[in-house]
Amino acid sequence: MKLSNLFWGTLFLLLGLLILINNFFNISIDISIVWKIAPMFLILIGFSLMIKSLSIRYILVVISSIILSLTIFAAFDTPKFWGNIYLIINNDKDVKTDNTLFSYDYNDKIKEVKLSFNASAGKFDLSDDFLGKSSTENLVLIKTSLSKDFYDMNVNQIDSIAEINFLMKDAKIEFGDSFNNKVNLYLNENPLWDLNFNCGASKMDFDLKKFKVKNIDVKMGAADLDLKIGDKYSNVRISIDAGASRIKIKIPENFGCEIVTDAVLSHRDFEGFKKTESNVFRTENFNASENKIFIDLNCGASSIAVKRY
Repeated sequence: MKLSNLFWGTLFLLLGLLILINNFFNISIDISIVWKIAPMFLILIGFSLMIKSLSIRYILVVISSIILSLTIFAAFDTPKFWGNIYLIINNDKDVKTDNTLFSYDYNDKIKEVKLSFNASAGKFDLSDDFLGKSSTENLVLIKTSLSKDFYDMNVNQIDSIAEINFLMKDAKIEFGDSFNNKVNLYLNENPLWDLNFNCGASKMDFDLKKFKVKNIDVKMGAADLDLKIGDKYSNVRISIDAGASRIKIKIPENFGCEIVTDAVLSHRDFEGFKKTESNVFRTENFNASENKIFIDLNCGASSIAVKRY
């Protein structure tokens, strides 16, 4: 059998099976994970051209074809076009919604909040000012460009801690007209925030300088992230796991900062930092400062900049 026939046969067979299974069981593959192993396709093809052993070449071609088919499926599984959608509505009874707004009332018993935000491709902002302000008197207020039927939000409060889960609902997707998925978030300035974002190929602009934030965890695919940290909390931890992305982080100049980075083939601009180990960078005031920011970066081929202001 020709190697080319084996490659294309495996590709079409697996891709067809994935689409067929998805039509009945609604499977999903995270593009941000697949994107990290996608370069193996090129490496395996390269090895297959250099190796003489036909049996090993067969194996390499099959594996590379599997990786490519998974990458293609994951890319198209990231919703860019929406047609027929079948959704289940199950909002928390205390969550107030109209066609495009989600909100939950604030009470002074709430001291700490964990917000989990899960969505696919779109534009997500914690900075746009459609209400004339960037924060809210509610605990949280979220404005969406799509109707509330596309999203689900629930809130669980136990004593002084509240947990907010905001996510795009599971949907059966058939490609159709294009859509614009934009979400604006507004937070209350009083509690301490623990923020977790799990997004696909997205553009994210988060200006958090007004808020007390202790933890920011961002998982994303090939994305564009602008993140600004304030000085409202003395010990901030930031973790970013991304594919090929543009990442820009702004931090207060009076904070000591440590960056630990595993950013393969990435352009890094860490102004005001000194390299202390092979993958560790620190500001000169890191040891002396009582206020610290710890940044953990795990990225593919990306453009990364950390600036002080």
